[in-house]
Amino acid sequence: MRAQGRLGLLARVVGAEAWSAVVVGDLSAAIVACDESRRLARERTQQPMYALMTATAAKIAALRGETAGALALAEEAEEIGLPIGATAG
Repeated sequence: MRAQGRLGLLARVVGAEAWSAVVVGDLSAAIVACDESRRLARERTQQPMYALMTATAAKIAALRGETAGALALAEEAEEIGLPIGATAG
């Protein structure tokens, strides 16, 4: 996708990879994919995707027992997501 110049879609694809890794419990892979997806979304100014991946990063941190980090990431996701109409449901 990078070679084809389709970076807009790449954040979503890598984000799906991150979420899939969370679901199967591969937190190491989830961290790498989530960080990459967040970076791509930020570079492409894809606020909804950035908010979603920040919420995913919060979940990963919580699963790792990193309470303070999880709360900070959840707050960041909320600050980004709420103004653009994101909801939990």
